[in-house]
Amino acid sequence: MLNLRIGYELGYAVNLVKPTNLKSPDKCPYVSMSRLERLYIRIFGIPDNVKQQQARVVFSFLSRVKFSSVLDVGCSFGHYAIRIARKYPSSYVVGIDIDQTHLNVGKVLKTMFGLNNLKLENVDVCSESLGTKYDVVLLLQVLEHLEDDKKVLKNIKKNIINDGGYLIITAPNRQSPLINWYKRYVNISGHFRDGYTLKDLAHMIFESGFDIVETKYLSGTIGQITEKVETYLKTKSLFAFALIYPFLYLLNIFDDIVNRGINENNSGIFIVARPIRSSM
Repeated sequence: MLNLRIGYELGYAVNLVKPTNLKSPDKCPYVSMSRLERLYIRIFGIPDNVKQQQARVVFSFLSRVKFSSVLDVGCSFGHYAIRIARKYPSSYVVGIDIDQTHLNVGKVLKTMFGLNNLKLENVDVCSESLGTKYDVVLLLQVLEHLEDDKKVLKNIKKNIINDGGYLIITAPNRQSPLINWYKRYVNISGHFRDGYTLKDLAHMIFESGFDIVETKYLSGTIGQITEKVETYLKTKSLFAFALIYPFLYLLNIFDDIVNRGINENNSGIFIVARPIRSSM
């Protein structure tokens, strides 16, 4: 397996443990953990199976292509951007988000890891231009949070991605039974839509000026069960979650192996696209 672990310092991002030291230069929470807690996070990575699974599929694709610059749109505290900057130190990685609080967390982690090739900025992707273009643009679980998703895709095509670049998108699959489960039992805010069908999302991407390179469904039956259990335990008992997460983690790895990526009931969508070159 690729080493996708970003370090124990990100453990608090999903509240597995409570911060014991809140002192930092910019008043951003900085976490001190026990040795046992550090070992736990180093072994299993950040305890969030959805992020772990998406990281595996994204890194698997990145290992097959050449790139020198990456833009992570809606990066939050920099979960993926930091991983990429660490694994590809010769690349230039930028993470953008509209939430300055999350970016402050990421900047502390950036300093902790000494990532001179990483930049985190408070920028709206709806802006016409970011001042440069990138070889890889990530939209990981982002489009459903954007009111005008078509406008964002067209702006990326026109102003943000290089002609030979790659657009990597993950999004919830609206056809999955898990969507209805979340709507019934989990209070999800910040979504303008439940998700997409693979057909509709691929069509919108094509209409925005991209050719589809690769598509697949993520998180099969086993992965959806682990997601339900993880979501439930995080709200009921973090201690119980910490005990059972290693088992859920292994089940999710197994789900990756047995999942063929063609089941329309899977909970996630993965798409890679490239800009269509304008004819002269």
